[in-house]
Amino acid sequence: MVLVLITTILKNTRMKHLIALLLLAVVPVFASAQDESIPENDQIRARRGAYITERLQLTSQEAAHFWTLFNEFEEQKKAINSNFRRSVTRPQTEEEAQE
Repeated sequence: MVLVLITTILKNTRMKHLIALLLLAVVPVFASAQDESIPENDQIRARRGAYITERLQLTSQEAAHFWTLFNEFEEQKKAINSNFRRSVTRPQTEEEAQE
C-alpha cells in the first residue's frame, strides 16, 4: 500500500517538485543543528582571536593572558546559560500558563 502511494506520488511531476522543495527546506535545519565542534566554528574562533589580538595591539604575553581570561569568561557564561535553560520550564497546562 505504501509502495503504491509512493509510486503514485513520484509519477506526479508537481509532487516531485513539492517533495524536492520540502527536502531543500528541511535539510538545512538539520545541518545547522550540529554541535559547536565543527571545523568552521574553530576557524571562526581562530580568526576572531587573531583579529581581536591585532586590533588591541597585544604583545604575545598580553595576548596569552587576555585569551586565558577570555576563555574562562566564555566557559562561565556558557555554564550560566546552560543552567538558566535547564531551570526555566514551560507551562504544561493552561492553568500554569496563566500563573
